Amino acid sequence: MRVVFLSLVVLPLVGCGSAGSLRATAVSGTSGGKLIRVRGTIETVAMDGPRVAYDRSVPAAGCNKAFVANLLTGKSQVVSRCFSDLSTSRYLAIAGRRIAWIDEACDPSGCDQTLAAASLPRGKPRELATTSCNNGNADTGEPCGGTSIESLVGSGNLLAVNRGATNRKGVDTSSSLDVIGANGLRQVASGGKARWAEAADSGHVAVLRENGTVGIYSAQGRLLGVVKPRSVASEFFSGYGDSLALDENDLLVITKKRTLDVYDWHSGARLYSWPVRRGATNLSASAGLAAYAEAHALGGPYKLHVVRLATGKDVTLGTGTWFTGERDVVLGSDGLVYLKNRRTLLNIPLDRALAAVS
Repeated sequence: MRVVFLSLVVLPLVGCGSAGSLRATAVSGTSGGKLIRVRGTIETVAMDGPRVAYDRSVPAAGCNKAFVANLLTGKSQVVSRCFSDLSTSRYLAIAGRRIAWIDEACDPSGCDQTLAAASLPRGKPRELATTSCNNGNADTGEPCGGTSIESLVGSGNLLAVNRGATNRKGVDTSSSLDVIGANGLRQVASGGKARWAEAADSGHVAVLRENGTVGIYSAQGRLLGVVKPRSVASEFFSGYGDSLALDENDLLVITKKRTLDVYDWHSGARLYSWPVRRGATNLSASAGLAAYAEAHALGGPYKLHVVRLATGKDVTLGTGTWFTGERDVVLGSDGLVYLKNRRTLLNIPLDRALAAVS
C-alpha cells in the first residue's frame, strides 16, 4: 500500500465544501461564549491561544480536512486538502501560528502515515516525514513491522512528535522525540525514555516512559525533571495523552483510582490529589485550572468538568451530546472549547471558568 500525499494549499472558506465563517455569536447562558458551527462532523480538536484547530468531514468532497478558527477575529480557514479522518486525538496539534497533522491510510496489512505542517495565515503545508508498516495481517492478528509517527503535541512555539519502529512481533525496536522546526524534524531524545510525548506547555514536553515515569524535556532535549505517578489512567476510548496535562510547572495526572494528582515536575513532589468522576478523560490545563470530559460511551452524551487545582472544587460547566472518543475538550489561555454536538464547538471564556470554581 502506498500513501499519496496531496499538494496542500491554504484557501479562503467559500463554496459548499468550506466551513464558512466563524459565528462569534453570544450564546444565552454562556456569559459571552462563542459558537463555531460547521458543516460535516467534527472528529478532534486542538487549541493554542485564540486559535482552535479541528478535523472535520467535508460531505461535498467525501473526505476530511483540517481547519483553524480564530476566536478573536471571528475568521476561520481550511489548511489542507482531503485526507482520511485523523485516527487519534494525538494526530493533530497547533502551536501559535503553526499547525501539524498526521494523515494515516490503513488496510488489513497495516498503515502508512504522512506528517505535514503549515504556518498561518497562508503558509504552504510541507510534508515532513512518511512511514510504512504494511506486512501484517488483521485477519490472523499478526502485527506489522515497520515505522510509525505518533504522539503529536504542541503549545506556544513548540511542536513535537514521536517516531518509532517495530519488528514483526510488534515490539518497539527504536523511538525518538523530535521537534518540528522551520527546517523540518530535529531529534532531541531517543530510546524508551522518549517513547510517548503526551503534553506540551511553556516550551516543555511531558513524555510518558516505558517504566511508568514521566520525563519533562526542554525543546532542546534537556531532561528537566522526572515524576513518578502512582498510576496513569487509560480509558477504552482514549490513550494516555488524555490523562496527562502540563500547566507551567505542574504535571497533572488522572490515575486509575479516579483521582487528579498534581505534581511539581521540578521536584517530583505531589502537591494535590482530588477525586474525579468515573470516565474522566480529555484532561487539559491552564491558569491553575483543569478541564476534563466525563464520558461513559462512544457516541453518547458527556459532561464538561472544570477543577480548581488549589482547592479541588469540581463543577460541571457544560454538556455535550456526542463524545467522539478523541479530543473533545481543550483548555487554554483564551478559555475552554468543547464539542457541543457533532457540528458545533462552544467557547467559554476563561474568566467564566475561573468564576465557576472560585
